[in-house]
Amino acid sequence: MSKKLKGELSLKINEDTGKMEEVIYGRPTPVRNLKRLMSSYFNKHRFVKASWSKSAKQMEVNEMVESYLQYVAQHKMRKYTKVRATNKTYEAIQGWNITLMIDHHLDDLGVKKFADKFMDILSGGEKLGYVVFEAHEGEFGRYLHIWVCDYEFTGKARVIKKRYERAAYRNKITKTFCKKDDPNAECIYKAGDVVKDKNGEDVEVSVLFGITKCVSLAHEPKFLYHRVRQCIIDTYASLQATQKPVWRFKRFHIWWSNHAKLNKIYADINRKQKIMEHTLMYYLEEQMVHDYRDDDFGTVGYASRTIDEVGFKLTKAGRELKDIYYQYYGAFKNYHFTDSDGTSLSLIDTRKGREALFENIQRLWNRFKLNIQQLVKRYDLKELTLSN
Repeated sequence: MSKKLKGELSLKINEDTGKMEEVIYGRPTPVRNLKRLMSSYFNKHRFVKASWSKSAKQMEVNEMVESYLQYVAQHKMRKYTKVRATNKTYEAIQGWNITLMIDHHLDDLGVKKFADKFMDILSGGEKLGYVVFEAHEGEFGRYLHIWVCDYEFTGKARVIKKRYERAAYRNKITKTFCKKDDPNAECIYKAGDVVKDKNGEDVEVSVLFGITKCVSLAHEPKFLYHRVRQCIIDTYASLQATQKPVWRFKRFHIWWSNHAKLNKIYADINRKQKIMEHTLMYYLEEQMVHDYRDDDFGTVGYASRTIDEVGFKLTKAGRELKDIYYQYYGAFKNYHFTDSDGTSLSLIDTRKGREALFENIQRLWNRFKLNIQQLVKRYDLKELTLSN
């Protein structure tokens, strides 16, 4: 791959060796002109899918984009006065465009699975609306361009009051609209005022977006570069396994009605859970032996079938791995855990303060890494590098 590519280069997992070798390209960019971006992508690239509908076409995507822009303009207005070094005023972000380089061997279904799995890992449990395009650039480059809505997109309408996008003035004498600097100008309504009907009642509209910006995207571009890098690695690792045990932790649901502090904590926990699940299943798949006696001791099930339908007997290392899983399953289910020194630590009690909770989550993650390292050393397993 050319070293002249701008953005983050990340490792890809080799299918034969299981090692992370070649580099792939991932770059998140804030969008400033969404209409122009969508028009360009529909003209130049192949439309793959929209997250909210399996049968969505260009018309449905354009309707969603128009609804999003109208919602942001009327209800999320922000006055920018800070000027860049180029003498241009800062502009509002209209979502994010994430560009990923993908493998050529992926077919149409594989491309969709890759995009969905990547977004599932990136979201941290939030309901992100996104649109995926496929592009071929250069001699060997195959890319996915994913526009991600920065407000949670649930697809369920909620009613809010309609507001004016800009102020309006009229001449006090002629009663006609005029400019702000007219000597006889008077303000009829200001930007952000609620629109009234002819009876003086507030005008209401239905929107499909959350009130606050998505926690998983509310970061500086430099931070998102590293997040995208790790999510690409986790996506390849996740899709590599053809059959997976049903070992999942209880997710912490992110809602627009939650306190922003709590949503950030939930997103961090959900990201840690996904990495833990991948790590556990990575080692577990080597410790499973088909057990046709259908005995209940030490069994797990495949994701496509229930625990009772397909049985496996676990090795000694596998049974210890299962104990580790249930230890952390209980911590996430009960929202607290006991540290190595006997101290009970909370995961979501906001009275402790955000920094204290993030520290508790990190301590739980460090203890998990230590448990896995001890297991790997005890049974001479392949070592899997875990991030901090």
